[in-house]
Amino acid sequence: MPQTSQPLSKEYLLSQVSEIPELSIESSDNKGLVVWDDEDAKLLPVHFPEAMTVDDLVQRIHISSDIPEWYRADKKALAEYLWKACDHNAFITMNEVVVVWSQPDDAGTYMSFDFEDEQRKRLHEEYSDEYAYEIGEGVLGQLWFERNTAVVNMGEIVRTADEVATENEDLVVIDPFFSFENQVQTGFLTTVLHELRHLQMDTNIFLPEDMYPLELASENAVEEYCREAFEAHPINDGILPNIDAAPKQSIQAILDKAHDLMMYCDTGLIDNASDLSPLYTKSSCPIYRGLYLPKEWLTPGHIIEEWTGSTHWSKLESVAKRFSTSTEGEDFMLEYGEERGLNSISEILPLFEPVILVLDEPVRSLDLGVYLDVLAQNGYDTGSCFLNGENDEQEVSVIGYDFSVDHVEYKDIQCYVSVKALDRKHEEELAVKPSLADQIECAIFRAGEPHASSISPEKLPNTGR
Repeated sequence: MPQTSQPLSKEYLLSQVSEIPELSIESSDNKGLVVWDDEDAKLLPVHFPEAMTVDDLVQRIHISSDIPEWYRADKKALAEYLWKACDHNAFITMNEVVVVWSQPDDAGTYMSFDFEDEQRKRLHEEYSDEYAYEIGEGVLGQLWFERNTAVVNMGEIVRTADEVATENEDLVVIDPFFSFENQVQTGFLTTVLHELRHLQMDTNIFLPEDMYPLELASENAVEEYCREAFEAHPINDGILPNIDAAPKQSIQAILDKAHDLMMYCDTGLIDNASDLSPLYTKSSCPIYRGLYLPKEWLTPGHIIEEWTGSTHWSKLESVAKRFSTSTEGEDFMLEYGEERGLNSISEILPLFEPVILVLDEPVRSLDLGVYLDVLAQNGYDTGSCFLNGENDEQEVSVIGYDFSVDHVEYKDIQCYVSVKALDRKHEEELAVKPSLADQIECAIFRAGEPHASSISPEKLPNTGR
């Protein structure tokens, strides 16, 4: 058990305040005082332990609403844990425990300079102190001495937990200590305990030196106290109530896994959709795709072969209609024409029909809206990517299929082509076309592009493709 002492009494604290010449009382009530500390030039709260309750502690804990729900702590459960695990003398001069979120930048590191966390904003408004946007940045936690506040950076804790879990992925089956969920919970609670011990030893000027010698304020001693307190008080499952629903890996780890499968497996074939969860979904129905198609392809049974394997569709028919007359597929049209001895777009265009493909069955896909949500829930700033974070086109990237023409009909001169999806797994196994991992990675990087994907021209002899 960590070394603890009896809470300092109200009588003792009042006597200390009166005896220390640098202190002057600013306000008081039956629960405590607020004093001005002339030596440190700051206000110092003095809470009487006899008047303290768990509910009082709850009121001094602030959890940012910007933290994804998976990692957002329950204040009451956290307060109850701290009430059991901490030396109560830590609460005497504690103003607040503030848990903030830091967003990852484009390089994947967690930075907050372009992101105004809700709790940082509150602290800035309360104190008019720009340091509110800097305290605890790039570290798991930090004591804000001038404000008697422990700041905990949940974004950095999640990032660190993800690194540890990824590095020890093979050990999780043997030792659940290395699981992502456990690393987040352990990192969070030990950080809160650590910063509260610093707050106690550095701001509680009333601690008797015979009970709390100066060496207990050292980093090593604080860490030892924190470790002992944590080991003596197992994790309460209710503190992070939604942690079990959190993605088991970061977005980058998921993409790295797709890349590894592509590079190091014989075929790169992903047999289990959960390998790439939460990116891998089933599309809603129906979905639409607008593009130019050769008129000779508009016959039932014709197979539309996709070269990259990822094709852009929309949940909105109106979006597909707009793209049906787009010239984004001009490269394909020129290639198609060249294979037939035609060299200008004016000669080639009469061979094509603007069509809307209709797919009315669930298929493997990457829903851009879901992807943006996952990014946002993992703390990524989606405003700087993929149509500026908007999903106005309701885009869905279908992954790993060719398509067979089912039937063709015209509505108000617009050509609609209903298609059936043809799974390409057998071709992936033969390495004829890109692997599913490759296609998913391709879809991610091409998210937000027009619908005109790379369609394979009808193969003529010796085209080499």
